[in-house]
Amino acid sequence: VIYLEGAEDYDIVRSDSAITVQVKQNAGSISLGNAKAHEALENFWALSCKEPSRRIVFHYLTTSSIAMEQDVSFDELRGIEAWSAAQTNPELAVKIARYLKEKLPITSSLRAFLAAATPDVIQQRLIKRFYWLTSQPEIDVVKCSVDDRIAVLLAAQRRSTKLTSSVR
Repeated sequence: VIYLEGAEDYDIVRSDSAITVQVKQNAGSISLGNAKAHEALENFWALSCKEPSRRIVFHYLTTSSIAMEQDVSFDELRGIEAWSAAQTNPELAVKIARYLKEKLPITSSLRAFLAAATPDVIQQRLIKRFYWLTSQPEIDVVKCSVDDRIAVLLAAQRRSTKLTSSVR
């Protein structure tokens, strides 16, 4: 378990791959029709285009809950739920691509990709490489978890749990 101070973006980079995690503490909800989602997708796409020799995987980790899109139906799923299902469902991948293509700016390279790519390529290069980690706990919950783990370690060493905050 690794805890970072506050909400921090981080990357795990290898010679042939990278996992990038974008951490967002947001009030409210997120959907595929949301500007926050578009910005995250564009960030992922720009990074993966800059690093063609690496397999980039992107995790969007947020406190936001998932909202239902008001202007499209993804087989009774919220868009971000449909995104997960689209990893193995080419028809959903096409629906998502069509939806995003209409939402992204005309100058977007991601939009151009979505317009030209086959469902399999969309799944392989975008949907299977971008993960939505929503409804994550607030920082206070994480801090309590850290304190609990420290207290357990101190108790196992027969040391006072009053040292928890000092150790933290």
